[in-house]
Amino acid sequence: MKGFANPCPVGTTLPGLYPAERHRGHKKEHLLWIKGHVPDWARSFGEPFGGTGIVGWFAKTCGLQVFTNDVMAFAHLRAKVLIVNGKIALDDRDIEILEQTNLFRLGVAEEWYGSALGGANAAWLDNFAANLPMLGDPVKQDVAAYIAIICLMGRMNYSQVTFSNDRRFAGKRYLDRFTWGTEFRRHAVDKFPLLLHDNGRGNEACRGDALEFVRSHRFDCLYMDPPFVSPVKYEQDLAFYDKLVLVLEGRHTDIGNPYNGPVLLPPHTKFYDRNKGLIGMAGIFRAAGHVSRIILSYNTTSGIHPDEIASDGERLYGPLVVREQKPVQLHTVNPSRPRMTNDVLLVFDRR
Repeated sequence: MKGFANPCPVGTTLPGLYPAERHRGHKKEHLLWIKGHVPDWARSFGEPFGGTGIVGWFAKTCGLQVFTNDVMAFAHLRAKVLIVNGKIALDDRDIEILEQTNLFRLGVAEEWYGSALGGANAAWLDNFAANLPMLGDPVKQDVAAYIAIICLMGRMNYSQVTFSNDRRFAGKRYLDRFTWGTEFRRHAVDKFPLLLHDNGRGNEACRGDALEFVRSHRFDCLYMDPPFVSPVKYEQDLAFYDKLVLVLEGRHTDIGNPYNGPVLLPPHTKFYDRNKGLIGMAGIFRAAGHVSRIILSYNTTSGIHPDEIASDGERLYGPLVVREQKPVQLHTVNPSRPRMTNDVLLVFDRR
């Protein structure tokens, strides 16, 4: 196995530019490890748990047709912008439109998040949201919304977000010298275009249940990094970014609690619950009969042991052909107290 067919130079030189490395479970350091288990004959790549999007993006730059899915709104937006979109960026005129003063802005961000973001940044976000529809092109609107949120995420010392009683971000956040408009322009002009790659393969991004995604799509190789039982509740701790998506889409009335409350999600299997997670994984193994290979990335901080998944995979899908393990240091809120765990790759093959 030599990895992806027809590797593109973009795929081998630019992973270091991919943003949001402060996500727990980010696979930036494991891309070549994963790539080494995707066989040469594979032409399509399915990813039911898109997460940070870096694995699907890397697969795209290496020539595979990518089908990706995630239940979170911002993860879905990122996939549309970086995996489905391969050509469209923002030009100077687009940025001028977004920066112009809009007297009809609603003030939602100022009211809700002024204490956390700072008054100037919250006002910038409200103005930006009011101008976003003026871009006209839905893809450019998605690109602009993505860049705005990723700029903020990059300033967080840790991507998970909770609020204290005074409506400020809990824990230390690096926003004291953050000027959102300046950061947005810099990212849009200098960074975002470098991540674009058009592989001409008709890539697709979905937002829904992982099990239904596997049932309804056809691909040669299936890669999974499920949100198994762990101390991190992604749907809660990353909900703030989904709420920003709704603010930018003009759907703030759908948000409910703008702080630590639930996020609006489509129906899906809750893989962070141990029993439901095991049932969901069994369902995916059963539904993946059309897939020639399954690569499962696994972190041993989970409340489900790798042996349980290996056993279900062999019983319901096909032989376990690879089991590899690497030690990894987790990103933590307190960098002076690092946590070590093990990342595991399980590879099942039906060929």
